Amino acid sequence: MFIMSTIADGPYWPSALEPLLYPTGCSLYRPFSYQKDFVLPVLLDELADPERLSTFLNDSKRNRGVFGIRLRGRTSEDEKEATPENAEKYGKTFIPLRWVKLTSVHITDSVQLSFTLGDYIDLKDKDPKDKDRKDQQFQPISLQDEIGSLKKETILMVEISSEKMKPFEKVNQLPEGLWTRLADDEALSPLAREHFRGTTVLRLVRVTERGSTSALAPASLEPDREDKIYGLKLTTGKAFDFEFAYNRIFGPRESGEQFLYDYAFGGPSEHFKASRNTIRITGNYRTESLWVQPIVAQPASVLLEWDGVKRTDKGQVGDLRIEKIMPLRVPVISEAYFWSSKRITDGAGSLVFFVLMVICVYLAYRAATAGVQPQPGVQPISPALLPILLAGVSLFAGLFSAFLKDFIKGQA
Repeated sequence: MFIMSTIADGPYWPSALEPLLYPTGCSLYRPFSYQKDFVLPVLLDELADPERLSTFLNDSKRNRGVFGIRLRGRTSEDEKEATPENAEKYGKTFIPLRWVKLTSVHITDSVQLSFTLGDYIDLKDKDPKDKDRKDQQFQPISLQDEIGSLKKETILMVEISSEKMKPFEKVNQLPEGLWTRLADDEALSPLAREHFRGTTVLRLVRVTERGSTSALAPASLEPDREDKIYGLKLTTGKAFDFEFAYNRIFGPRESGEQFLYDYAFGGPSEHFKASRNTIRITGNYRTESLWVQPIVAQPASVLLEWDGVKRTDKGQVGDLRIEKIMPLRVPVISEAYFWSSKRITDGAGSLVFFVLMVICVYLAYRAATAGVQPQPGVQPISPALLPILLAGVSLFAGLFSAFLKDFIKGQA
């Protein structure tokens, strides 16, 4: 088991939020990029060896890890280095946020880590007797045993004992209160809290086919690729409901400033049609739904993009670190609507029951006219069989109609 992290009080603090925005099973839309000295040397040697890497990725006990936050202990942007006291207080800290599964590793000048997202790490009750869970906090752990004498704040990926993660509860939904804790939990350094405070996030909760209540399960979008991408398979000719939740990160006693941004759908618009191109931010802790329909099939996966734009300038995408509005990038692939196995079954059933219906009609006709229009050389059919044959006509006509209806609708 491993941990991977990002520095929340450093310049790349938005990377701490990105893995929280997508459904379980999806790949993060981009690899995490580390300098080589950000990975514990022993682990880096293993990931750099193709044979050992293959073994690592196929080992379910080792390719599973936890994503979270590391800290340097800085209190403001003007402070280039943390004070010795704060470095000691925060430098050993790791705050787990979500389980991940490593799917591919590429090492050239840097270490590129691709992974899928798993369950969230739940928050901890400050007061175990509080049944309403109104006062919760992060569960930081120390990495002193894993890092040792190495420069603590620059080691972002290490292996860790599974025993160390046993106390943590996992939940399949974003823990209630998580966004608030990012703004006020004292396990975070003052600068980390300042980075998160006031940030707007748009989270994809789930995607369903229009008319269905079952969420689409993420799947490998291009199985032949070495670096697997897991996302959503959409089908041309069908509409899919995207359910979002958006939040502005504030502490419980902070008043939110006026919302100056909305989210704009960036497509690729020539390949996808959306019910509306703007998600208007009208408050905090809200949900929105819209449908997306693939227009044409694509040979490879693409990203559906939603970016924060100023209401006064819809064409200008907000600067992430300055405007503090997180983008959303959803990996999808659009496939042409071919006949599904269910539709093939419906078509075959329609044909079989049509033939049986026609045979019964013919035999019923012969039974009804056996004594009136005898046919030389043809074995007559007893009129006593007529009710049975008519019942067969009714039965097969009903089955033919049902299968044909499903076939025309093309139900998958």
